[in-house]
Amino acid sequence: MNYNMMSSVRILLFLALFIRTVVGSDYDPHIYPDRGPFFEGWYARLTDGENARSFGILFGRVLPEATQKAATLTYLNLIRSNGSRSMISIETAPLLEDISVTIKNGTPPVTNPITSAPSDFQWVSRPNGYFNVTANSTEFNMTVNDIRFEGKFGAPVPWAPGGLGKISQIGASFDISPKIMYTFINAIRTTLMMGIVTRGLAPRSPFTTPLVRVQSRDPGTYRWINLTSKEVLQGSGYLHQEKNWGKSFPPEWIWTEGYDPVKNVSFAGSFGTVNFGPLPVPAMLFGYRNFRSGFAVDFRPDDSVIMKDLQPCNGTASVTIESLFYSVKLHFSAEETTFGTCLCGPVADGFEPVVTESFVATAWIQVMRHVTFWDMIFRSGDILEDVVLTGVALEFGGNYLCQDNPCKTKDTCG
Repeated sequence: MNYNMMSSVRILLFLALFIRTVVGSDYDPHIYPDRGPFFEGWYARLTDGENARSFGILFGRVLPEATQKAATLTYLNLIRSNGSRSMISIETAPLLEDISVTIKNGTPPVTNPITSAPSDFQWVSRPNGYFNVTANSTEFNMTVNDIRFEGKFGAPVPWAPGGLGKISQIGASFDISPKIMYTFINAIRTTLMMGIVTRGLAPRSPFTTPLVRVQSRDPGTYRWINLTSKEVLQGSGYLHQEKNWGKSFPPEWIWTEGYDPVKNVSFAGSFGTVNFGPLPVPAMLFGYRNFRSGFAVDFRPDDSVIMKDLQPCNGTASVTIESLFYSVKLHFSAEETTFGTCLCGPVADGFEPVVTESFVATAWIQVMRHVTFWDMIFRSGDILEDVVLTGVALEFGGNYLCQDNPCKTKDTCG
């Protein structure tokens, strides 16, 4: 497994303005290059807080760096939480010729998309089903083996006033050469549906400048059907949607996101490192929203520093973020038994077993504002937010996996 790839992660060291004259949302499909490595994949996580359930769907494909080293080039996985036990994962590797990725009017993309336009695309695997996104809806119906996962969610609304189309931008959008990896994230809630869209290193891999939008004020509905036993799990909830594309996932990362419908707060973040030549460089992205009070804050590698204590074998991660105006303390924890399933992620030669994840983590978040100069020096000030969220997603990837992890015994993906 090759994790030592400066040109396979997103990084934000020498900032250069990223300008493209293209159409379509960044959530839409991109044009594949003539040569790899390149991958494009989508991830959606649905949380039904009323029934204490969470589900996921992830799918994508890889153009490998070297065809002779090519492993699994496609991936489709349906996952769901399983209480205090390891999540249930049902995966397959569809044939490339059975996958169709089209934009509006059913045509393949001819230009790369941009963030300011509404989404309109469909990803189809002919034996399995479809994932369809328009400006007004997200609908999917996917079957893997004897499990069918269906969902319907509503139209997007702006994350904040003055957004670019359905997206509001925080800061500027940057990229550096060589272009490495990008992420678009979007989520749907039962009240205010939230999402984060990022270019560069995003919640799933650090170093990025986020673009954020909110989606659908109405509940989304779902059904998880076991076609053999006829068991049906159904309900409503919110859907976190994310797209990743570029050369590869980074060498190591943690990723997390969550929403509390009672407190009406939402967050997403990633913390890890990227390789810049022989040097590992700390990287991070974190965004927090309190929709009830209107408080919002975001942190990027160009305006913040972090300290982290990761204990993947114990299912915990503690992170402190320091910026000029704020201090943030984060603590995430989940029972070790919930990380017992290995998932696959894209690397330069295909999908490989590199991820463990829990859907039932707990997050403690404290945001403090520096009022005086001494507050900044001594990390003190006024506490603005102090919340605990449950049913949170927490993911360890790459070199951040516990030494004793289920990916060691998993040989293939799909």
